[in-house]
Amino acid sequence: MKVDPIAVVSTLTVAIALAAYALTGGDAVALKLRRGAVTGTLGVAALTSVALGRPLLLLAAEHVAKTNPERRSEIEGRLADPA
Repeated sequence: MKVDPIAVVSTLTVAIALAAYALTGGDAVALKLRRGAVTGTLGVAALTSVALGRPLLLLAAEHVAKTNPERRSEIEGRLADPA
């Protein structure tokens, strides 16, 4: 069985937001903040990865190229010539 990391992150964020919603007595702010919290966290992670010299989007593209043989040449071509 293969686990999709995006589905795991999405499920976890929804579960955390619902738990916060329940713990705050039904305050909808917890549900509204979920999107911003996820986006902010991913943004900080992306900027940090660029500062460290290994962008997350590059890692994701390399992963797709390895797991998707039919798209491998297309992705490697785009990575070689990004313009």
